[in-house]
Amino acid sequence: MAGIRTFLAVGISRDVKRRIEQYLRSAVDRAGDSVRWTPAVRWHVTLVFLGDLASDEVVHVCRAAAEVGTTAPAFDWKVSPLGAFPNPERPRVIWVGVEDIDKRMLQLHRSLVDELEKRGIVPEDRPFRPHITVGRTVRGEPLPPSMKELLLSPPGWAGPIEHADALAVMSSSLDRREAEYSILTSVPLEGDADPERKESVCDD
Repeated sequence: MAGIRTFLAVGISRDVKRRIEQYLRSAVDRAGDSVRWTPAVRWHVTLVFLGDLASDEVVHVCRAAAEVGTTAPAFDWKVSPLGAFPNPERPRVIWVGVEDIDKRMLQLHRSLVDELEKRGIVPEDRPFRPHITVGRTVRGEPLPPSMKELLLSPPGWAGPIEHADALAVMSSSLDRREAEYSILTSVPLEGDADPERKESVCDD
């Protein structure tokens, strides 16, 4: 039986998404057909990626998130300029950066990893580099020189500040070429009102 591809993330408000879309207009124009852009509705910042899990393991993930949420404070983070993985000269993933103000996001990441490991859930072993994936290069389509130039020297940007008051346990499934994301449950961070909880495999 296929597992549930699971990760924890923080969301992005409509206003911040709108401002990111405005910032990306030049990149979209330059890239042409060489980049498959991710719709804004799918944007998020991944905190911990877990991969394919059994349904009972996902329940443990939800409980770990709830436990961390009782002590982790809400925090602000800032959107920063464009970049690419593995690097701007050989881009496969196009992203918009995340500036971790006061390192609160890193602290939340570490707290989640610690709590998950206590429950026998082992996260992906990869350095934490928060970002927003906004596009992927299309295999076989050369990147225009103007787009390469943009990635190598992205324009400066006083990006918007976003407020994170909840974390989400999410799942992804592949639909043709794009991943479809679902929120399994949403957990408020300390001091914030409870967000609407979705019925899911996370519920007892």
